[in-house]
Amino acid sequence: MAFVFPGGGTQYANMGRALYATEPVFREHIDRCAEISRAQLGVDLRAWMYPAPADAEVADRQLREPRHSVPAVWMTSYALAQQLLSWGITPQHMLGHSVGEYVAACVAGVLSVEDALTLATFRALVFERATAADRGASLSVNLGEAALRPLLPPTVDIAVVSTPSSCVASGPSPGIAKLEQLLTEREVVFKRLHIGAAVHSSLMDPVMAEVTERARGITVHPPRIPYGSNLHGRRIEPGDLTPDYWARHLRHTVRFADNVRDMLAHRGLVVIEVGAGTSLASAVSEQIDLSGTSDAVMISAMRQARDPRGDREVLVQCMAAAWSHGVDVDWQAFEGEDVGERVAFPVYSFERTRHWIEAGRELGQASAPSLSPSSSAASRPDVILSPGQADDALARQVAEAWGEQLGVSVLAPESNFFALGGTSLAAVRLIAKLQRRLQPTRRLLPEELLRTPSFGAFVEHVRPSCGVAPLPSDPPPPSSSALVLLRPGRAEDRAPLFIVHPAGGHVFHYRLLAEALDPDVTVYGLKAPGLEDGQSALRTIEALAEYHLRAIRSAGHTGPYQLAGSSLGGCVAYEMAQQLRAAGERPALLALLDTPSPDNLPRFDDHVEYVEYLFGDMWGVALSRAELAALPEAARIPHALA
Repeated sequence: MAFVFPGGGTQYANMGRALYATEPVFREHIDRCAEISRAQLGVDLRAWMYPAPADAEVADRQLREPRHSVPAVWMTSYALAQQLLSWGITPQHMLGHSVGEYVAACVAGVLSVEDALTLATFRALVFERATAADRGASLSVNLGEAALRPLLPPTVDIAVVSTPSSCVASGPSPGIAKLEQLLTEREVVFKRLHIGAAVHSSLMDPVMAEVTERARGITVHPPRIPYGSNLHGRRIEPGDLTPDYWARHLRHTVRFADNVRDMLAHRGLVVIEVGAGTSLASAVSEQIDLSGTSDAVMISAMRQARDPRGDREVLVQCMAAAWSHGVDVDWQAFEGEDVGERVAFPVYSFERTRHWIEAGRELGQASAPSLSPSSSAASRPDVILSPGQADDALARQVAEAWGEQLGVSVLAPESNFFALGGTSLAAVRLIAKLQRRLQPTRRLLPEELLRTPSFGAFVEHVRPSCGVAPLPSDPPPPSSSALVLLRPGRAEDRAPLFIVHPAGGHVFHYRLLAEALDPDVTVYGLKAPGLEDGQSALRTIEALAEYHLRAIRSAGHTGPYQLAGSSLGGCVAYEMAQQLRAAGERPALLALLDTPSPDNLPRFDDHVEYVEYLFGDMWGVALSRAELAALPEAARIPHALA
């Protein structure tokens, strides 16, 4: 069993508030840590962590400051770890993400509570000072380390290798702006992160000596529990922990993907994320999925800020899931003074119907079922369905796939795929996984998650295609049209907006944009051909434009049309407008978003090169060109998703 501790940026007001109110062990350690921080910072962090309703906005602003967010995240993870330990849940391995390593070092006995917390807070104070003029910025980039490194401007560093296919780049604001422009031109998916400062970058160089000097005053002990070193990407060794280790830890790359790979070498591992939110669950689950051999299970012990469940409900469900996978739990310690008295069920009168066994028949030996937890217990997550919905085999199979892809252990009917951290790549992989496991009567499409992003609605949406009778409210199966409804409009007399796909072919890219547009206008995405069975990919912008205009017209839409597109999609939308003009029509709107000139678009000699670009360069999936070339064209993308 393993604990993983999240790092900075995971904080939110009221994280663990219900545990602070109801769990004495959690409260005891939060109070102790709060007093340590008060002596260092001059403020009681509990006022921002558990604010009064009238102070919620102020608390949210205060928790964005590194001097408050770093110790608050540290305290929450440490107190939650102590709560789990008090219930007999003891890890054999640990791993922290960035400042989360300070928690791992403390729980392992390497650092005292006072030294670990004050050193982590000191780190936050000095990097606030180092970034006073320019806090810098960080980008989460859907590229592996080898693909991203050649693209970095000189001032930008790889701050975190999150997974084999994603990294965080960090550095001064001008350098990050240059990287954003380059990634946009190459149609690489990225996202700006809302963090207090650009740690693990060159901006930390001026304070490394201070951190080293501060670390000279702490006492280091050998670890009682093994844990991973972010700096080295392997298990920590006693000789690693020199005073300058913590300065180099602040400055250099967090090798989290290497840490996870090292941790997953242990068979039958139950991994519990111990701290605010579920930020690490997705990264760990992706590596479990990519390994193809790991039988590890990922569970989160605390909810995300938007999760409607209560703190204790999530924690108890975490314990139940861990126990079902063979983790020992001290139920006496968990129940405390409230252990119920064992009572007998009431008896009932028998009907006294006799059932004779015919002589001469040999009976086999039956073994009594075991009630103890087993490491081979079902790995599917629990599914919470509202009254009236069937908890059937289909729902459980879909839940298992969602849980594996998103790293969640509990799903409610209203659980939203995208709110739980689902990305475009996760959607494509999930649908490919369900296609293999469910063997539906039609091809499932990733954009169906756009139509039905909640778990319960998605299950009922795919039910008719899986040999199970649909409920009366089931929507019809989607057609193979290029049109994907991103958001229905309220006004039937308003012309819809058609947004053309970027290079990846799918239109998940536009989900949040569609939600932000005029609610009266219906928004459609135009996906690329070649993403479904029986379709051929089109190789020119002119052919794509003609294909999409034909799809719009065949669906009954008439002009004047409103057209838009991002990156490659902007080029296609522009060509659609030119074809309309040549036919004597004039588009009502043509919007180009981050669209390069055609000369700057990537060009491919063959389909193999296109698949390498799409999955290797953009999403960081390791592929063999020789293996791709040996496959027929229709089999290459499914192979990349496997």
